Amino acid sequence: MPDGKFYKGLLVLPLYEGALDNISGHAVFSAVLDVTEEEIEEFDKSFPPKEKKYQESQKEFEIASSMLDE
Repeated sequence: MPDGKFYKGLLVLPLYEGALDNISGHAVFSAVLDVTEEEIEEFDKSFPPKEKKYQESQKEFEIASSMLDE
């Protein structure tokens, strides 16, 4: 990440034993992912109305993805 830290929620798992041997690199995130709440709300208006719900798994993911890989 830009802050030089590695967050668990962004790590990958190998699909098979040894799949990531001798593999290295880093993610480069597109500026298109930098959006404001207002832009998100405007985009959401292009879809039929739907009740927004909160799933408990969202909190679990938020916790996991904010944890640093120590």
